[in-house]
Amino acid sequence: MKRISISLTVCWLLVAGMALAAEKKPVIWQTWLDEVQPIMTRAEADAFDLLVTEEDRLRFQTAFWFVRDPDPATPANEFQSDYSKRVVAVREKFNGPHTDRGHLYLLLGKPQSITRFSGEQELVECELWNYSGLSERGLPPFLNFLFYKPGDLGEFKQFYPGMQGAYELILPGAKLNPAAPLAAYQMLRSVSGELADASLSLIPGEGNPRNRGASSSSAMVMARVQALPEKEVSSGYLRGFAAAGGNVQVNDSSRRIQGWGDIGSAGRGEFWFIHYAMLPDQITFKKKSEQSYLADIVIYLTIEDSTGRTIYIAERTRHLDVTAERKAEIDKKKVLFREFCPVVPGRFRVQVTYINKSNGDFFSVRKDLAIGPGEPAVLTGFRLAQARGGFLPFTAGDRVVLSDPRWLYSRQDQLCGLVSGATAPSALLLDKTGLEIAGPALQPVGERLFAFMHPLKTIADDTYTLVLRDNGREIARQTVFLMPDYIPITRPFAYERTDSEAARFSYRGIEAEQYLNLGRPSDALARLESIPQSARTRAIFSLLAQACYNNRDYARVLEVLELKSGGRTYAELTLLANSAIELKRYDKAAGYLEQLRQYGDSAAVNHLLAAAWTMLGDAGKAGKYHKRALELEQKKP
Repeated sequence: MKRISISLTVCWLLVAGMALAAEKKPVIWQTWLDEVQPIMTRAEADAFDLLVTEEDRLRFQTAFWFVRDPDPATPANEFQSDYSKRVVAVREKFNGPHTDRGHLYLLLGKPQSITRFSGEQELVECELWNYSGLSERGLPPFLNFLFYKPGDLGEFKQFYPGMQGAYELILPGAKLNPAAPLAAYQMLRSVSGELADASLSLIPGEGNPRNRGASSSSAMVMARVQALPEKEVSSGYLRGFAAAGGNVQVNDSSRRIQGWGDIGSAGRGEFWFIHYAMLPDQITFKKKSEQSYLADIVIYLTIEDSTGRTIYIAERTRHLDVTAERKAEIDKKKVLFREFCPVVPGRFRVQVTYINKSNGDFFSVRKDLAIGPGEPAVLTGFRLAQARGGFLPFTAGDRVVLSDPRWLYSRQDQLCGLVSGATAPSALLLDKTGLEIAGPALQPVGERLFAFMHPLKTIADDTYTLVLRDNGREIARQTVFLMPDYIPITRPFAYERTDSEAARFSYRGIEAEQYLNLGRPSDALARLESIPQSARTRAIFSLLAQACYNNRDYARVLEVLELKSGGRTYAELTLLANSAIELKRYDKAAGYLEQLRQYGDSAAVNHLLAAAWTMLGDAGKAGKYHKRALELEQKKP
């Protein structure tokens, strides 16, 4: 299973989940949530609460099971199949998922054995569950969980060694002194030595019947069990479901419009970039006054790996506040939005969506890209120009490609392109029958960079196909519409993003975030460490701490985040608390966990606080947080 990858977007989801009231869900979805609640992370629950369409919920459910698939290469999802069997068993044998027994069975699976104690002397009805082989999940190899019926009535409840004493397992009418816990322990031992040991500690052989607080690690182990979902599941995929930070949300008033898009890639120096351009057929403005019009445009970029996992999302906004004269020009010429984003090497599916927030108009384009030193990258257009300083869209080396996603050309244009690669590919312009019309020649224009510029003056107006091949392998294919002379081509206005050379440090941070979402924390750490101290922003410090945590360098997490100025996010406090626990710095852990409660008073956080104060020897505080955790669990639907 994968360790958790906490991102800033997940942090946003956690906060948003507290602020937004979830609408009542259909019964089928509430049932599913009840069944998966024991293994669902808090971020997943909050993200699901924000979904409003059946399509998004189905897509979420698919992703939920996919990230838990131990072997995605096989047709079956072994974890999902096993979990479905657990759900059946829990409903048949343990009164459903919301009972203490049902919850643990769903979380840990079937125990190696269950020993039942019923009608034994003056003992309430009990069950002892034995587990082994849990080391790979970060737990002790052998654990005993004890369930009992308080007062021998009602539903089984979990017994917490160290927080509760053996006396609570004795029938209310038994003639024992509650102030003499050793007598209760001895009564248990007369029934079963294993049962008596389980009343002292979750770990067989640990604990002292003369000192209930001596079960030094039971509270911490139980807290780790409760936190298993947070540690075993990567939350990076949730970015695809974030209403304000990822997935494109459209509603009943949205309208798909005609539009054209272009997606390509190119290398420059230490970076690889995805370049994208979006050209809506029209932009609807809101009228502010007789001479003023407004449109808020958002361009969303989503990058997924070959498994469908979202590794990065970018959102670019354009606030168009124009005069009536400018609006008339835009209506006539249209507007082209050109953007770019750094990306790590790999094979990705890239989707770009245009949305006019003013009225909901949208359209999307998608393309699969192979990016990296061994993969040729192609940008094509109607003109090549010298790139000015800084980082620009559709550039490679010191050249920039001017393009029109409609792929309309006039005879005054040139068929142009830039290719990043080790060798120059071949280029062919084919007619509708596949006959070669022209063979644009590629010339080196920089290190691992080639360009072609082929005049179109002598070519008849028609529809053609530009094909580029590298050692016989097709690397690009593009339709070319060469228009007749009597049809003028009006090029759109271009709004494009530009960055200075100083942006390279933020680009390294973006690459690091992508590596983290790909499950490659060492590569992420290398990119972050290359950023000078003076250029490290708060977001960079957070990513650095996350990379250290995923690399299990817990001391470095504390070092990085404790030096960071300003307030701490939920994700950062989670990293600090978990790292302090790993280092057995329970005083620090308790402080960070208390701060986490400000974001939401959850049972999981209170269990961890109870465990921390148990390890610190403060039974009073431990009992207070333990009681609060149980109260919160009882409030679950």
